[in-house]
Amino acid sequence: MRIRTIKPEFFLHEDLFELEKNSSLPVRVAFIGLWCAADREGRFAWQPRRLGAQILPYDEIDFSRVLDALTTRGFVVKYASGDGVFGYIPGFKRHQVINNRERVTEIPNPPDNNTMDACPTREPRVPHAGEGEGNKEQGTRNKLPEPPATPKVSSPKPKKEPAERRKLTDAFKEAYELRFEEPYLFCGAKDAMAADKLLASKLPVEEIIQTARDAWDHKDMFNCKLAISISGLASRWNEIRQELRSTSTKQTQGWQGRIAI
Repeated sequence: MRIRTIKPEFFLHEDLFELEKNSSLPVRVAFIGLWCAADREGRFAWQPRRLGAQILPYDEIDFSRVLDALTTRGFVVKYASGDGVFGYIPGFKRHQVINNRERVTEIPNPPDNNTMDACPTREPRVPHAGEGEGNKEQGTRNKLPEPPATPKVSSPKPKKEPAERRKLTDAFKEAYELRFEEPYLFCGAKDAMAADKLLASKLPVEEIIQTARDAWDHKDMFNCKLAISISGLASRWNEIRQELRSTSTKQTQGWQGRIAI
């Protein structure tokens, strides 16, 4: 973790406030913490568990949900490079004064670095010198003949989401919001891959959702916290099912024992 600066205007940031209010996640404190975790270029390794231990050590919260919430609003950009996954804070260098003695970053550049900005509603950039009215005549004189127009090729239509996956994600969203009384924030491709993994088990969607509900109801389960997202449920599916069966067996044995007495 590194020493960073914070401007008074940060506390008036309405978009961050609305995100925290709608998601019920501590995104404001987490966002400041990410500045301290990021290197001198505003980049960090995408390691939710490690970042959560560094930034929110006393909060029992899935930090991957915090990162995903910040990503949906453009405060953080997630990217892959080589075999690693990393994060990038747009506009970081415009708001931080970096100590010259801080070591050079070892994290690779994000793609299209110059197009990223923390505010998705920013105004278009001001034209560079030479693009204004003063150079219009010179630009016309030196202008080369334009190449013939390339025929437009219609872009392929986006693939339709499989019906069974949609059924599972909709059912999980409904169960989650009913149980926790907060909106479920989808993780895009991550949740889609997790849903396909769960469906590969050939179990009915209703049984998968019931397993998630059972995990939520057993607060003493070690991995209950992981089941609050589709990806978390899929990553520990066998472990959660085994723990639920074990819990059910213990309850049944205790009940039978009491009847025998």
